[in-house]
Amino acid sequence: MKLASLSVRSYRTIDSIDLEFLGSYAALCGPNDSGKTNVIRAIRAMMREEDEGVYFPGDDESVTVKNDFPKWLDTPPEQQTISISLRLQIDAQRDAGIYQFILRQLQIGEHPSGLEIAMSATYSGEGATPKVNVECDGKTFEGLEAQEVFKKLRTSKSMLFHNSPQSELARLRFREGFGTLREVSGNSAEALAKLKKDMDRGLQKIAKNQQQELEALLGRLETKYRIGLSVAAFDLGWLPLNLTLGDSKHNVPLDNWGSGTCRIPDDYIDENRYPLFMARAVLRELIESLQA
Repeated sequence: MKLASLSVRSYRTIDSIDLEFLGSYAALCGPNDSGKTNVIRAIRAMMREEDEGVYFPGDDESVTVKNDFPKWLDTPPEQQTISISLRLQIDAQRDAGIYQFILRQLQIGEHPSGLEIAMSATYSGEGATPKVNVECDGKTFEGLEAQEVFKKLRTSKSMLFHNSPQSELARLRFREGFGTLREVSGNSAEALAKLKKDMDRGLQKIAKNQQQELEALLGRLETKYRIGLSVAAFDLGWLPLNLTLGDSKHNVPLDNWGSGTCRIPDDYIDENRYPLFMARAVLRELIESLQA
């Protein structure tokens, strides 16, 4: 399967972008906060590469207008929409499973050279479920047919992603955040340590009860088996903290600055809304108050 093109409208820092991937290799180049990571996020939203996280199901690929519509666009809430479209080339031999599924689902004829399919998802404020549209073989499909194709392609694990600055532990187990609970101090750190101890004790008790049930079940067998069951220590310190900064009109998350999450184009810079300027203003006030 090959990604041939991508179109994104009103997603995070992206107002409108159309990309063509003509060769077998493509590089996204640009300065910091230019939107490179959000291009990858848009692809991941359409083509998830792995199962859900261990502790927080449904990692950060889900798209909602509330969280992902550009904060710097003054669009009435009822008119806010996010649109992501992909055009995929599916080989009849190398992608045989997906190829045959699409033929059956859309009831189209054989294409020995393969299929080209366009898939788009439009999100509105009405909910997290997008309106899906699929184009293939010169026809447009909506409703259940399109939803099934969308689901199949989205969960096919046909694309792999790697974010080098992100640790494997955070990628597999936790949503991204501004920091972690292990960074708290004072009385909060003591309370966190006590909570961790209590939780570990409770988890081990649950594991012991389950172990006894398994031993009773296997005890009916002629051959006797010993059962060992334990729970890994649950480190609450790795739980993420989320931080937002805002005024009476806007509330902007400050996590993922490196990916340009809330970057505002130069034409739209407003110190009351641009998070970096807001953070600097808050820090400046704090420093001045401490100096006084």
